[in-house]
Amino acid sequence: MPAPEEDIREYVEYFWGLGVSDKETVELLKLHYDTSQYGLSAELVLRENRKLVAGYLRLTEPDAVAGRLGRRFVRRLFWSAGVNDMWSFDQHDKWKRFGLYLHLGLDPFPGRVLWLRIWRTNRNPRLITSYYLDAAQKVGAPILITWISGIPLVTQSDPGTENYGIANCQTTIRQRLDSSLIDTLQHRWMRHKSNIKPEIMWSILRRTWSPGFENILDEGLLHGLYSPDDPLEKLVFLWLAVPWLQAELDAFVKRFNRSSRRADKHKILPQGIPDLIALHPELYGTKDYKVLVPSVLFDEMESVYAPSNHSVFQLVPPTFQKIINEVYTDLGRPQVSSETFWDIYLGVLGSVRNLANEITSDSESIMVEDVSDEIPLLPNLHELRFGDESAGPRRFCYAGGLRDPPTNMLPEVNDEDKEEGAAEEESDPELDVRVYANITPNGSPEPLNF
Repeated sequence: MPAPEEDIREYVEYFWGLGVSDKETVELLKLHYDTSQYGLSAELVLRENRKLVAGYLRLTEPDAVAGRLGRRFVRRLFWSAGVNDMWSFDQHDKWKRFGLYLHLGLDPFPGRVLWLRIWRTNRNPRLITSYYLDAAQKVGAPILITWISGIPLVTQSDPGTENYGIANCQTTIRQRLDSSLIDTLQHRWMRHKSNIKPEIMWSILRRTWSPGFENILDEGLLHGLYSPDDPLEKLVFLWLAVPWLQAELDAFVKRFNRSSRRADKHKILPQGIPDLIALHPELYGTKDYKVLVPSVLFDEMESVYAPSNHSVFQLVPPTFQKIINEVYTDLGRPQVSSETFWDIYLGVLGSVRNLANEITSDSESIMVEDVSDEIPLLPNLHELRFGDESAGPRRFCYAGGLRDPPTNMLPEVNDEDKEEGAAEEESDPELDVRVYANITPNGSPEPLNF
C-alpha cells in the first residue's frame, strides 16, 4: 500500500527545495513513514518524444508555452561580415587586489586576440588608445614579414571615459579617409552588458590560464610578503610581476590564435585556426574589411591621444627604475618564473629598503591616478545604431560596420529551430567568443543591444 500523500507531501516539497535527487528523496522519505505498512511506487510512467510533446503543447497551450519560453535563455548567434569588420575590447579587474589590471582586444570574426595586456592600470584612456594603435599598425597574421597597417570598419566597447581615446581615434581616421562618415561616431557603445565577446574570452582566460598564476600571487598576500598599500612593496612587485606575466600572456595568446576551436554546429562563423582565418578570409567565403591607413595619420593620432612620453607608460617612476635596475644587476639578474618569483621579490625588496629614504616620495606617486588624463569624446556626432535596429534577420546579431552586410553565411531559421534553440543549454565546456546568450536578472530575456 502506498504511503498516504498527506503524510509525505511536506517532506517531498522540502527535499525538492534542497535540490535532492528523486532517488535520494525516496530513501529519505522512508525515515518519515512506516515502511512495514507503506511503500512508494509510480502509478503510471509515460515516456514520449520531447519534440512530440512540445508540438502538442504549442497546439493546446500556446499562451503557456509563450510564458515558459519567456523565462528561458534566448540564443543569439553573433554574426560578423568578415575579418576586421569590427573590433571589440574590454578591461578586466579581477586582479585588482594585486594592483594588476588587464585589457583585451579581439576580432570576433576569426576569434583572434589582438592584444591581451597587463599593467598597473586599465583606466587611463591614453594607455588604452596605445593598445589600439599598436594593434592597428601590425594587423595580420604573425607569420607575415611585412605588416599591413589598418583599422576595422568600427570598434565597440562598454561605455566609459577610458574608451574615449579609441573612439576618437577610430572616428577621426575613418572620417579623414571617408568624408561620408563625417557626422557619425565610428565606435559602438555596448550597453546593458552586451559587449559579450570579450566577456566570454575573459571566462576562457579565467578558466584556463589564470588559476595557477593567481595561486602564486595569492601566496604573497596570504603570507604577508606583499601589501599593495605599501608604495615600496608595490613598486618592487610591479617591476618584477608585470614583465613576467606579460610574457606568459603573450605565450597564451600565441597558442590561442594558432589553435582551432572545438567544432560547434550552432556557430555560423568560421571554425578554424584564428590566425589562418585572418590571413586567408577568402577561403571562408568572405574578405578582409581592413581600412588601410597611412603611417603619417597613425603618427598624428599617437601624438594627440597616446604620446609615448606620457607618465602612464612608465611602469615605475624613473628614479626608482634606476635604483631597482642596479639592485637587480647586483643580484645577478635572476630569471623570474613561477618557481622563483617570491624569492626574487624578497631579495630585491630587502636591498631596496636600505635605500628607502631616497625613493619614498617618488614611490608614492605610483599610488595616485592622474584624473587630468581624461579625454573628451568628439562632440555632436550621431551614435551607431544597435540592438534590434541592427541589420540582419532575427536571432542573428550584427554589430559591424556595413550598411548591407552579406547574408550568404546565415542558415535558414524557422520557428521550430528558434524554440529549440531557446530551450537548449550550452553544454560545451570550451566557451567561444562567437556564440552567447543574454538574460536579465529577473529571468526574462533581453534584446542584445548593439
